[in-house]
Amino acid sequence: MAFAAAVLITVSPARASANPIAAAPSAPQAYGQEPWANPPSDWRAAEQKGFRDGLRGARKDAENHRQPNVDNRDEYRRPDRDDIPGGDLRAYQQGFRRGYWTGVQHLMGYYRGSYPSEFQQYQSQQQGYYPNQPWATPPAEFQQVQQQGFRDGVRGAYKDAENHRQPDVNNRDEYRRPNVINRDRHAYREAFRRGYWTGVQHLMGYYHGPYGH
Repeated sequence: MAFAAAVLITVSPARASANPIAAAPSAPQAYGQEPWANPPSDWRAAEQKGFRDGLRGARKDAENHRQPNVDNRDEYRRPDRDDIPGGDLRAYQQGFRRGYWTGVQHLMGYYRGSYPSEFQQYQSQQQGYYPNQPWATPPAEFQQVQQQGFRDGVRGAYKDAENHRQPDVNNRDEYRRPNVINRDRHAYREAFRRGYWTGVQHLMGYYHGPYGH
């Protein structure tokens, strides 16, 4: 009987010590390890890096209680091409934009539609850069870089109208020195010019022909 009691005394503590371990909650996921924080596996390296950097930018904006706006992130507007795999700036910015708005949706609770229309939707609802009007939408046949140029042109017109500046597309830095790869410069600038003068016509009442002077 004494032996049996000794066995009970030695075994019972072992069971008691095991229970808290079994009941302990699993460790929280590490920073950036949430399932939604992973870029698609079939993306190019530049897009994947952009996606992760976009998430990081959204996390910083959330931590600092800033209104979400991908255009306010320096690493999106002026990325260091040397740090981008293959120097593919456009792929990096596409990935960044999607990563940023994915982060905003999960970290701040915003939802502005599915990529890539969320940027236009957010701007039109929060800042008025893209008025919710048909004329502010780039033509459907435009390629992606042209759509970007058109929207940037509308935004440039909005800024000039807001600051009571005389409209002149050549005064816009983003038109004269666009942040796109060389082969896309012409298409971007032509679309920017069209978007700018479309915006000027509707926001200021000016009309200078189809694309201005």
